[in-house]
Amino acid sequence: MERLTEQQTTLMKKMATARLQNELVKAGYQQERVMFWSREELLAEYAEILLKAGPVGVVMEEPTTETDPNLEKVRMEHELKLKEMEIRLELAKIEAEAEQKEKDRAVEMEKLGIERFRLQQEKEIKVAEAKAKEEIEKDEVRVLKRLGDALSQVLTPQPEDVTDLPAYFRGIELQFTNLKIPEKFQARLIHKYLSSKSRALCARLDPAVREDYTQLKDAILKEYGLSAKSFLDKFNRMRKHTSDTFVLYHAKLAGILCQYFEGRNAKSRDEIVSLLLADRIKAELPEHVLRHVIGLESRDSAWLKPDRLASVVDDYLANLGPGKTVGANQLV
Repeated sequence: MERLTEQQTTLMKKMATARLQNELVKAGYQQERVMFWSREELLAEYAEILLKAGPVGVVMEEPTTETDPNLEKVRMEHELKLKEMEIRLELAKIEAEAEQKEKDRAVEMEKLGIERFRLQQEKEIKVAEAKAKEEIEKDEVRVLKRLGDALSQVLTPQPEDVTDLPAYFRGIELQFTNLKIPEKFQARLIHKYLSSKSRALCARLDPAVREDYTQLKDAILKEYGLSAKSFLDKFNRMRKHTSDTFVLYHAKLAGILCQYFEGRNAKSRDEIVSLLLADRIKAELPEHVLRHVIGLESRDSAWLKPDRLASVVDDYLANLGPGKTVGANQLV
């Protein structure tokens, strides 16, 4: 366009777009292509025509406002087609959005259906669990009644004499074995046979302890002051009552001694022998040495075996100074 004369450039720029399109079509350009060109493209192509034609090849005329009817018709048809295309695109967009909304709605409905099904399943499971729990409780009540009736034929109320408690609990445990009483029912089944003091203790205990027979028994024995040491003292001091038979006296002694062995966790023959030897050695110790030994046993939560006990006592006496020995319960 720069190679055109100033007059050509001025006249060309004043030409209407429709006039430029018409001139290009006359010059042999395809009408379909020309209609899609911008004004800049039309000017550039028309400038090329002017340059190829030379100074006299193309007569530049003052632009007029007249428009070729055919070209105007083509332009109108082209604009109409563009409008139709825009409408079709807009309709397609609306249909796509509607289809997507329908898909989203279907997905949401499916999610709601799944959630509704899940809630229904949870409800049915809870109902089933509640029914199963109720059946189990009914079964437990029936089992407890049957076992309670069986125990009522062989158990008696808790004795008032504290020294009879070990033998009493040993008898209960024997009946548990004979009647094959499950562990989870044992504590509940003996509750009605306990004394008022023992039942009051049960009310103060933690539920986990109250429902466990072994822990419940230990708590009752502790409440009555029946520790391992107390069992040994009672065993050594027990005397036969005039009204007792020797069979009953033997049973009391056996119950207390067995409870002592159990409290000291002495189960095998060797452990029982070691316990008796340790007790015999302790019987020879003066009070301050015995306190030292008991302090060590409390720290370790276990009684000292006789060989270690002897070594501990000798080391303790050695630290007291030379010439210190123990015998006949005296420090010499």
